[in-house]
Amino acid sequence: MTTSGYQTYLHEKTNRDLSVIPGTYGLPLIGQTFDFMNDNVKMMLNNYQNYGPVFRTSIAFRNIVSTVGPDFTRQVTLDQNKVFSSRAGWEGMVGTFFQGSLIVQDFDDHRMQRRLMQTAFKAESLHGYIDDMNSIIRSVQTEWPTAQPMLFYPAVKTLLLDIAAKVFLGTQLDQESDRINNAFIDFANGATSIVKKDWARILVP
Repeated sequence: MTTSGYQTYLHEKTNRDLSVIPGTYGLPLIGQTFDFMNDNVKMMLNNYQNYGPVFRTSIAFRNIVSTVGPDFTRQVTLDQNKVFSSRAGWEGMVGTFFQGSLIVQDFDDHRMQRRLMQTAFKAESLHGYIDDMNSIIRSVQTEWPTAQPMLFYPAVKTLLLDIAAKVFLGTQLDQESDRINNAFIDFANGATSIVKKDWARILVP
């Protein structure tokens, strides 16, 4: 699909009739939102077992089609025939937070932005990050408790955010790392929240 063809595609009327695809929308209005929030892996696995690798569902007031398995994942992500739009799928959900990012770009625009970034992720670049990453990991691990329980997921998430901030943004941000990490968590939580509204702008004139 050419860029001009893609722009035309964006303005086509959305096909909301997914009845030809197996699946269930769950409860009226809220669909399977709470099942997804409670245990998204279990919810997806149940749908896969009941309906197969391609099924429809409803999450966060949106009717969606999900695919499971390496073959379908490869087909959708590679999109060699250019029939799937990441922007059309994600912009309504995370566009307010990720406007202009790779996740809401397609085809030629996506390829150009990806090429600008790919130098930082080439093998030789990744090898250059190892020493800094190992140093950060060793330093953080010494602070983890050994004689009492520890919540693993929050600890690892904080560690990964520290690595990203210091390796990709620079070690001069050491004193700002907590603030940056908290801002990133708030940003990610906002992007994946069910209700997205700038209440501050509404309540404060």
